[in-house]
Amino acid sequence: MKKKVTITDYKTKRINNLTGGMIVDYTTPDYHNEEGILTNSFVSYNGVYIGDYASGWWYVKNNMVVNHKFPNGVAIVLKEPVRYYKYLDEYKNTGKIRDEYVRGYYGYSHRGGQIFSLGDRLFDELYIPKKEDYTQEEWDKFIDDREIAIKREIDEYGMTEEEVNKMPIADVILFKKRGAKIIKIWEEAEQAAINMAKYLA
Repeated sequence: MKKKVTITDYKTKRINNLTGGMIVDYTTPDYHNEEGILTNSFVSYNGVYIGDYASGWWYVKNNMVVNHKFPNGVAIVLKEPVRYYKYLDEYKNTGKIRDEYVRGYYGYSHRGGQIFSLGDRLFDELYIPKKEDYTQEEWDKFIDDREIAIKREIDEYGMTEEEVNKMPIADVILFKKRGAKIIKIWEEAEQAAINMAKYLA
């Protein structure tokens, strides 16, 4: 997800001005060092730890803004970062970005991530994919992808056919396509990203 990033004043200003988060020395109860301080940490405006300095720069590079509802695991992805300047104060007060500037909500953890937008599905970890919920083309692709995955498991990892035949079809379906409900409003996209971030945590 992130590489080691050199700390500079320029990058720090960009993180502080564009992401809805800020770089601070974060005091942690876990005591990662003698003083219990994680220097140059990326946190939300209300002090929730999100990650290290590289996390903040990753937000800048990907036009992402901290999601106040679920700061550590969900980001708002903007269409164009320059437009965000106009609404910085509004965002600080409300935690909202105007719909016309949103490209999607990105849910993530150390295990992966996925952007959710209008027209995707509201992710539900308990959902069992049903053929009738998809187009024939989508379902055929899932079947093909599952066959490829099964072959890879057998060829590369030495698993038996009996073992891999138990692989659920959900394993080859993108998170943004796993759920019964189609996302029609941005609040549902946000919830899908939260659901997925919790699932992957």
